[in-house]
Order: sequence, then structure tokens, then C-alpha cells
Amino acid sequence: MTTLDAAPAKPALINQPESASASGPLRRWVIISTVLSMALADGWMASFGRVDGTGAQGAWIWRTLVWGLVGGGTCVYFWAMLWPAKAVQGPTRTRVLKGFLVVAAPSVYWLSFPLYFISGRDCRDVLTGLTAAGLILGLGAWMMMRLIKAFEHSDQVETERLAREQLARTKGQESPGAATTAHPAEKKP
Repeated sequence: MTTLDAAPAKPALINQPESASASGPLRRWVIISTVLSMALADGWMASFGRVDGTGAQGAWIWRTLVWGLVGGGTCVYFWAMLWPAKAVQGPTRTRVLKGFLVVAAPSVYWLSFPLYFISGRDCRDVLTGLTAAGLILGLGAWMMMRLIKAFEHSDQVETERLAREQLARTKGQESPGAATTAHPAEKKP
């Protein structure tokens, strides 16, 4: 079986730890600390409420607990997608993207939190600027993804070409007379 006849490759894996024993305590420490941090940050942000005329005021309310659970749960899901406990295959690009999107959803909500205290014309001006920045950054991200895909495609084409050349060279070495034999139509009478 040649490299060209082989089954299609599985999706590319992202940096997978070599040994389970080396990553066990580190994995637990990283997961526990980030889950607690996200739960604390999301719960803390949820404890603030808008008060007329004075801005924001912090107080314990039940949404603090709910957002703490949301923050902790999304972080657990993120690490389950990115760094599986017993990886048979390891994290694929799809799993990594799903993990990042789940963590990013509540984070984007809380990044927009300061906008809740802006009203009227100021709010429209701020949202216009943020929309323009978002569109520009989105266009830049789209262009970078296209560029990366183009590089991956050109690498794949180049790898296939090199594999065909290597196969042709190995076939030529197996039968030395085959390379010097002329085609019957090229023989002169």
C-alpha cells in the first residue's frame, strides 16, 4: 500500500500531552483553578445591579449563584473539549472550537456589562464604534482563516506531489531496465 492509497487522515490533533502521569496533577490543578475563577468572576459580575442616578451597586441576589454555576459549567465543558481525560483521539479542531464558543458566550455578555450604564445618544455612539470595530475584526479573522486554509491546501498538494515522485523513484529502482527502455513508438527503423 502506498501513501496515495492510504485511507484519509483523521483531523489534525492539537498539542496532546505525551504521558498521562505527567499531565494528571497539572490537569486537575488547571481545571479546578480555572473553573473556580470563572465561577467567581461570572458570579461577581452578576451581583451588580443598576441603581438610578448612582450607577451600579453590588448585592447578593440569586442570579449571582446562577451565573456562578454558568461560569463554572462552561469552563468544565471547555476543558472537557480541549483536554480530554482519557484521550483516544485527542482534541480535534471541532472540539476546540465548540469549547471556545461555550466559554465565549457568557464572557461576551459580561464584556458588554459596562454598556448597561450608558443610555441615550452616548449609547448609540458607543455601539456604532463597537459595531465598526467588530466588523473590521471579523473581516480580518475571515481573511486569516482563508489564508491559513490556502497554506494548508498548498502543503497538501505539495505533499501529494512529493509522494508521487518518491513512488516513481522507488518503482524505477526496482526495475533498472525500465528507466532506460524506450517507448515502442519512439523506436526508429
